[in-house]
Amino acid sequence: MKTVWVLTLVLHCALSENSEVVDPGSPVVAVAGSDVVLPCSVRRSAGQSSLSAVDMNINWTRPDLGDALVHLYANHRDVNTRQIPQYRGRTAVFTEELQNGNVSLRLTDIKLLDEGDYKCRVDSKFWKDEVTINLRVEVIGERPVISVEKYDSNSEQFSLLCESKGWRPQPDLQLLNSKGENQTAGDPEIQRRADLFNVKRRFTVHKNHIDTFYCRATLGEHKEEKEIKPIVFYDLLPMPTGAKVAIGFAVAVIIVLILAGIVYFKYKERKEKEELKRVMRALGTPEEEQPDDSSVMTTLLNHLRNVPLLILRKRLRRLLKSRSGVVLCGKGLTEKSFAVLASALSSQNSKLTELDLSQNTLRNSEVKKLCEGLRSPNCKLQKLSLIDCSFTKETCADLASILSLKNSTLRELDLSKNDLWNSGVKELSEGLKSPDCKLERLGLSECRLTEESCADLASVLMVKNSPLRKLDLSENKLQDSGVKKLCDGLRSENCKLETLNLSDCRLTEESCADLASALMVKNSPLRKLDLSYNTLRDSGVKELCDGLRSENCKLETLKLSSCSITDEGCAELVTALRSNPSYLTELDLDMNPLGASGVEQLIELKDNPGYKLKKLR
Repeated sequence: MKTVWVLTLVLHCALSENSEVVDPGSPVVAVAGSDVVLPCSVRRSAGQSSLSAVDMNINWTRPDLGDALVHLYANHRDVNTRQIPQYRGRTAVFTEELQNGNVSLRLTDIKLLDEGDYKCRVDSKFWKDEVTINLRVEVIGERPVISVEKYDSNSEQFSLLCESKGWRPQPDLQLLNSKGENQTAGDPEIQRRADLFNVKRRFTVHKNHIDTFYCRATLGEHKEEKEIKPIVFYDLLPMPTGAKVAIGFAVAVIIVLILAGIVYFKYKERKEKEELKRVMRALGTPEEEQPDDSSVMTTLLNHLRNVPLLILRKRLRRLLKSRSGVVLCGKGLTEKSFAVLASALSSQNSKLTELDLSQNTLRNSEVKKLCEGLRSPNCKLQKLSLIDCSFTKETCADLASILSLKNSTLRELDLSKNDLWNSGVKELSEGLKSPDCKLERLGLSECRLTEESCADLASVLMVKNSPLRKLDLSENKLQDSGVKKLCDGLRSENCKLETLNLSDCRLTEESCADLASALMVKNSPLRKLDLSYNTLRDSGVKELCDGLRSENCKLETLKLSSCSITDEGCAELVTALRSNPSYLTELDLDMNPLGASGVEQLIELKDNPGYKLKKLR
């Protein structure tokens, strides 16, 4: 018995000396709202070979919070009854990687409170060890703002203010001209509020050096910028005396013309009424079918009076020449106006196929009125634009019901610049998944969507006989996790999507790997892909090229503007396009720091008749 005890002790000591827990050796940096992996592994001390951690206990704690529990994996399962509340549902270890010694912690939806030290402790029957890892949390704040504060006529210089808000840590604020050259600036003015930094810098520009300038905030690999055009400077320059006299004379002439116009007010009013009747006929609703309500006529007439006469006449002529399309953007239509539109859509002789109501504030009651016309079996509308209409998630349910109608003719719907959020897209997806839905084009740019919406849209792409051919998700914070979910739909054999816009969605190289896998799918339908304004870098392009090399890839247009691509990424693209009889005819690499060698390779490829590349930016 004593011999067994001695052997056990010797084995314990041997394993303790030959095993260790390894940290990354430097702080881990993550952006608030993203996911992060805190690297930690077990290996043998003598060599670099990994050691299985399947039968070990893994304890992640916060030493700076009194060793409070972050995540505990013991006896082959998670044991988090004593876990800090702020980490509930946000932590996980990679159980499938434990056999390789990987005991890293995955932490999702990073918050500012997550910053600090994390202790990774591993216990086995014979030894134990621990390391401490520091997590730093960065916050990407608002896009910078640039403005002209004043113009000094003595020095003939403009004073520019470049400002960024809500960043952490303090970003580097720069002013660049159109050539990308850094401009001289004063010291930054820093204001700190609730651990976030607001930074201001002032710049001076001489009137002889007016240019397009960019205010850029940089934090590590993250960049945000805002431009100011030359016209803003010219508007502030003092006007010569001769010009002032000319403008004064012009103003006097305008006043005389306005007074003369008042004399003909009654005449114009009668003409407007006649033109209003012609508009109603253009909308496809005979006058005798209009509601017997003079207030409807008055409402529309008052609306048309707010439109300049020249624009009104052009609009009327357009309506009378082609009754298939009507544009009523940003004109403050009322609920009664929508009643007339609904009547036009539902009339038996309606010819309307296109309707643009963008930049009108649509309340729920007005959307319901519009939907009454869309539900009519007489409605022939195929294209509906509702951009920037102050939509809410509640209105999406009404539109979803229209998409699922058996007699629906709608083929194109643009809801961009509305705060739909994930809940609104979830409602809309119910209509898109209907077997009666015929929608081919959907615009959801700048709708405050995240990865959750990507999961719903992926399920739409997986539906048998899905009609969707074009999808615009640009300027939404989808991130890599969202694209990963969307690619589940792109890889489906039922997916027919041909055009996908993911510009300015805060993507990295991780998304490129998922998109490449979608391009490799047999009979991949994707023809146009826009990934502009994402920090993909050369490593992302390298991942994407794996898809371009595939014989299944049929991509014709690829846009990678402002993606931080250099000659290295350019060379990867050229190699990929040469190795495969690529279908690519258009490539956009504008606003990337390409060198002469990269540009020369691309031009050579474009000029070679053996390849299909015809358009290069």
